[in-house]
Amino acid sequence: MKELAQTVSNTIDFSQNFYDLIFFGNIEFFKSQELRRHVKACKSKEMDRGYRIIKGKHSEKIDIAIAGAMACLGAVRSFTQEQGDEPENIVHNLGEGVIWVEERIHGKEKPFNFPHLTTPEEEEKEKEENFDW
Repeated sequence: MKELAQTVSNTIDFSQNFYDLIFFGNIEFFKSQELRRHVKACKSKEMDRGYRIIKGKHSEKIDIAIAGAMACLGAVRSFTQEQGDEPENIVHNLGEGVIWVEERIHGKEKPFNFPHLTTPEEEEKEKEENFDW
């Protein structure tokens, strides 16, 4: 377990990651009314590097959603580290075979990448490289 400070950069990273996991169906939730309330109370705010989670109303609670988003980012980062790849770009799967690669910004750490999201050309090249006679 590692500490993840709630800096603007980190909140954008875990918010965008959480959105991507939900939007592309890469996460499943425990059926809980309390979890549902916390997630439904979340709103997004657009920043320069992406979106971040904010409260819709000050009276609503979003603590469980934030904790889940932080844990998801930790899981994705640890998966990337297990693969032995240093994340250089963020890969966004926009659906229907469209993939957008966000270039590395000098001086800013990229929060994650999804090594399993590749272009058809990359998959073909990998097949050719791993071909065993």
